[in-house]
Amino acid sequence: MKKAFKSIKRHHVHRVVDVGDFLLTAAVVLLAFATVVSGYGGYVNPSVIPAAALVAMMFPVFMLLSVATLVALIIVRRRLALVPVVSILLSLPSLLVYCPLNFGHAPSEQEAPRSFKVMTYNALNWTDYSYEGLDTVTPNASVQLVLDADPDILCLQECSGPTLHTPGVTPGLLDEFFKRYPYVERVPTSSLTIYSKFPITRLVDNDRFSETADYACYRLNVRGRLLTLYNVHLQSIGLSPEDKALYREITDGRTEVGEINRVRDNIFSKLYAAFINRSRQAQSLRSFVDNRKGDIIVCGDFNDIPGCYAVREVKGSDMSDAFYDAGTGPSVSYRAGRFYFRIDHMLYRGDFHAINSQRIRGGLSDHYPIITTFVWDEPSKLETDRMKSNNNNNTLNNK
Repeated sequence: MKKAFKSIKRHHVHRVVDVGDFLLTAAVVLLAFATVVSGYGGYVNPSVIPAAALVAMMFPVFMLLSVATLVALIIVRRRLALVPVVSILLSLPSLLVYCPLNFGHAPSEQEAPRSFKVMTYNALNWTDYSYEGLDTVTPNASVQLVLDADPDILCLQECSGPTLHTPGVTPGLLDEFFKRYPYVERVPTSSLTIYSKFPITRLVDNDRFSETADYACYRLNVRGRLLTLYNVHLQSIGLSPEDKALYREITDGRTEVGEINRVRDNIFSKLYAAFINRSRQAQSLRSFVDNRKGDIIVCGDFNDIPGCYAVREVKGSDMSDAFYDAGTGPSVSYRAGRFYFRIDHMLYRGDFHAINSQRIRGGLSDHYPIITTFVWDEPSKLETDRMKSNNNNNTLNNK
């Protein structure tokens, strides 16, 4: 009788172990699948499958879980560790888009005469996003940040120029700003502004994608060469204070089962609408870029993550991502409401390349600026003669 009881007990233990092994294997495989799918969610047009863009936003979480799972499995179940290894390797290209590993450098003595710096900054009209009164401190931290970074070209979104009515801006600070940037173009119908140390001509009138999304196109003479620049602000999510409070509850783990419908109706629906609108805006923007020749930069607040459909659509096959080429780390550019993503981007194509790109911490806005140092490629003698000829003519005429 005792032998029979022990035999039944052993059989029961084996069954429990088998079930546990199956559940563990299933969980590891499911996580691996989610990691790979989220890593490539940006390839799917949200107009076709909106959920793909939402899954893509989860990629950093799935990747961190995969790495943690790999470490644990190496200790307790080495053979199963092969599954997260495969998923991480398959997702590595997407990981490097999120977290590039470059060692940017300042221009060398030979590069310096051909270099220029471009900053994109959603400066929130130079105000304090936290409403803690920090914008009453002199000097204004956002304006001072720009002056300290000293870009040659400054592309602003949700912001016009600083004035004496701007909190924390003194006459001395304002004089320094406008001495630094003598050229300026504002778009009266939107919140897009560009400041530059180089001459600017606006090529097209601003075209608003929507009430919260627009773009402007400029031509600049940068060290004797023509550069077309697009300053863009794509569709925002448009969450209400109630939506943001609900999101904080979710991230705190305090959401009850009965609130799932609220999450779906209040947050997911707005996310899906924004994904779809940005995909269409990106397609339009790409068509504008296709109609322009020569050297081009597209930068601004894309309101979407690295590797998303909107960035991929604008980038196409002929443009490069400045941060991917010359930046380092995940470098979150949006810091409000626990939406910690890099949503400000800079794309380019032409006879120049990025040697350094970085996110600068500081300022008052809910965004951090992205600044990139570019260097013109060495021109051939023929190109040098052509540039001299262009400079003697009207170099700012539209092609």
